[in-house]
Amino acid sequence: MRAIRAFGSHNAIRSKETPRDTRFSVGKKTIRVFKRMTFNNTAKVLSILMLATPYGAMAAGACIPAAGVTCPGIDDTFQYILNLVNTEAGATQSLQVGERTWTYSMALAGPCTLFLTEELKWVNTAGGSSPTKRGREITHYLIPLSDLNVGPLGTRLELDRPGVMQVIIATQNATIRRWYGDSATMPPDAPVVYEAPIRFGKPYVDIFVVSVRLDDALRYIAPLCRAR
Repeated sequence: MRAIRAFGSHNAIRSKETPRDTRFSVGKKTIRVFKRMTFNNTAKVLSILMLATPYGAMAAGACIPAAGVTCPGIDDTFQYILNLVNTEAGATQSLQVGERTWTYSMALAGPCTLFLTEELKWVNTAGGSSPTKRGREITHYLIPLSDLNVGPLGTRLELDRPGVMQVIIATQNATIRRWYGDSATMPPDAPVVYEAPIRFGKPYVDIFVVSVRLDDALRYIAPLCRAR
C-alpha cells in the first residue's frame, strides 16, 4: 500500500478495504487509495496534497508570518470551516437495495464550539412486489474544538465506497454531545461520544480537495481554542 503525506499533519485517509489499498507517502499526511482508482484520480490526490494553503501549512503548529503568507485569525478560520461544511458537505450513495443521502449544516454554538446537524434520508427498494421504504433521521452534534484530538487515531479522513470522503472529527475525552430528532435544543441527558462524521460526495465537489482543507482548518484552529 502507498500513502500521501503533506501539510505537516498526522491524520490518515483510510479505506475500508485496506488489503486492496494503494498507499503513497509525501511528508506527514497519509492517504490510502483504492487500487481500482483511475490514474487521473491518483494524480489528483498527489497534486492537491502539495498545495500550500495557509491552513495546511500551519496545521501542525503555530503560524509564523512570512513573505506571501498571512496567518488566518480565529474568526476567519471559523467562517472558513462553516462555509466549507454549509456549501460543500453532503453525499449520495446508490446501493443495490436503494439510496442514502446525507445533508449537513453547521453553526457556531459558542466560543470554539461547533453545532453540526446531519440529515440522513434513505430509500430501500427491495424489488419485486415489496413496497419501497423511505426513512429520515436527523442527528445533532455539539463539538468543543478545544478538546480536538489531532493524533493519528483522532481527527482523520476516511475514503468510503463509492466516491464519498468522510472527515471524522474526534475529541480526546468523548466531549461531543449527540442527540436525535428535529429539535435543535440539546436534552440534558444527551450522551457523549468521541466522533462526529461529515461526508463529502456531491457531484461538483472534489472530495480530495475539500476534505483536506476542512481537516487542516480544524487542526489549525484547535490550538487557538485551547489557548483561549
